[in-house]
Amino acid sequence: MIKESPWIGLAWLYILEGLRLTLQRLVDRIGVSIRVAHYPTHCSKYNPIEHRLFPHVTRAWSGVIFRSLKNVTDCLKRVWTKSGLELTYAVLNKTYHLKRRVAADFLESCPIQFAQRLPEWNYTVVPTADTLRHQ
Repeated sequence: MIKESPWIGLAWLYILEGLRLTLQRLVDRIGVSIRVAHYPTHCSKYNPIEHRLFPHVTRAWSGVIFRSLKNVTDCLKRVWTKSGLELTYAVLNKTYHLKRRVAADFLESCPIQFAQRLPEWNYTVVPTADTLRHQ
């Protein structure tokens, strides 16, 4: 069960529940556990990928007013470095539903195994027993 902590606001709880539900469905479909490790809020600066990539994205977007999706993608094409860093991106034309409801008992009944260290941010989503019996 997730408890509100200084790192997690109430709005983030709804997003996290939806993410865990989606991951649980994926794990049940493929039959393989997925280990999840989140960076806590305000700690993404320690993520080496973000640290190397975002300064170049910021440079490409500097002074640009985004008026269209094409304008954004044109700026993303300019993200590269002399050392060979190139940005690969994809535009997703999917409609995402807002405020998706998760069953009240989902978190109690799902077989998510929380890590001993920082359980709010580190956990493993494992297939349900029903999924394992059908494989």
